[in-house]
Amino acid sequence: MKKIVKLSVVGLATVGLLSGCATKKYVQEQIAPVKSKVSQLEEKVNSIESELSALKQQVGSNTERINQLENELNEIKGKLATIERKSDQALANSSQNSEEIKKIEAKLKRLHINVDRVFQKGLRK
Repeated sequence: MKKIVKLSVVGLATVGLLSGCATKKYVQEQIAPVKSKVSQLEEKVNSIESELSALKQQVGSNTERINQLENELNEIKGKLATIERKSDQALANSSQNSEEIKKIEAKLKRLHINVDRVFQKGLRK
């Protein structure tokens, strides 16, 4: 971009010189606004390049942070899957324990009835 602008200035100067006799002062007066505009454009280009560089750095940082967060998310998903599996097992164990408790309660009830019968028979004698 800078080369194009400089070539334009040189081209304008050359055209001005070749088109007739022009004084050095006249040529400088004609080129001065172009030089000013070129200088302004160079400043803008430099500013944009600086901003672009800063944005590229920020994008790099954001990408790195996103990757970290994705890794953390995958780790959390793994832990949740483990917790879910363990809770399912605990629920299954709980149901099995509940059935075992019911069986034991039924046995205790029969045993209590039998003890009461034996005790009643012992009192009758």
